[in-house]
Amino acid sequence: MSAVAKHLKLTSRFLADYNVEIANKVKVALDLSDAQFDKLVETLKVDDIFDFRKMNKRGGAKGGATRAPTAYNLFVQQKIKELKLAVPDTDRKMLMIQAAAAWTEEKKKKAAGGTESKTGGAESKTGGAESKTGGELKTTKTVKKVTAKK
Repeated sequence: MSAVAKHLKLTSRFLADYNVEIANKVKVALDLSDAQFDKLVETLKVDDIFDFRKMNKRGGAKGGATRAPTAYNLFVQQKIKELKLAVPDTDRKMLMIQAAAAWTEEKKKKAAGGTESKTGGAESKTGGAESKTGGELKTTKTVKKVTAKK
């Protein structure tokens, strides 16, 4: 729960307790009947001002407004479904890596069909070097080995 939601929750509790205290003082001062007192307490309730279940959702107290999924989101979602069908025992991290790589390739295919990419094809976002040979795209990654010193 965010700090704002916690603050609102604590404030709401404080106001509820304070309003009951005020209602008791008003009951004594004005000599209210039990029915009038109950109506006064109901009127002073603050529990329904904030819906704390919605506070954890995106958009805060606005009701959890979310943006529409981007082309990337939709592509990755579809690609992960396809990859899961092909190899069901692959872990989620590898699925995301493969889907992201497929998105990069898809973008490059579209860019090659229309205009050149902004990076000039020299380096991908994953840090790999690329080269075109014989019409096929090859991607290589550099992996650093870290050895522990004893």
